[in-house]
Amino acid sequence: MLTSASLSALDNTRQPNPHPPPLERASKTELVDCLRHLLKTAGASKLMTPELMDTLADHSAGNYRALVTMASDLLVAAARRDLDRLDHQLFLELYASPAEAPEAPPPKRRRASRRKR
Repeated sequence: MLTSASLSALDNTRQPNPHPPPLERASKTELVDCLRHLLKTAGASKLMTPELMDTLADHSAGNYRALVTMASDLLVAAARRDLDRLDHQLFLELYASPAEAPEAPPPKRRRASRRKR
């Protein structure tokens, strides 16, 4: 309990909300609209291909944070490669699981040297 008169107004902010709003998955349309809005606000409405926006929306599991994190990762990769536009190919290069490498042959076992006694 806050005892100071000047701090008593803050007392009610210490209690957690007993009924937080439910977290619902955003639809693909909502996610793509969010990306379009962010790109337009940044002044780069043509930075991503429509196919990439659809792919990001599909892979974000309805989560805005996951969507923006993947978009940010793609932007960093594009900047490092000096690319003008982010596309589906860049997404595949960053997020596709690596192709299974052929299995290396097992190492040859050395024979234990026998000492003469």
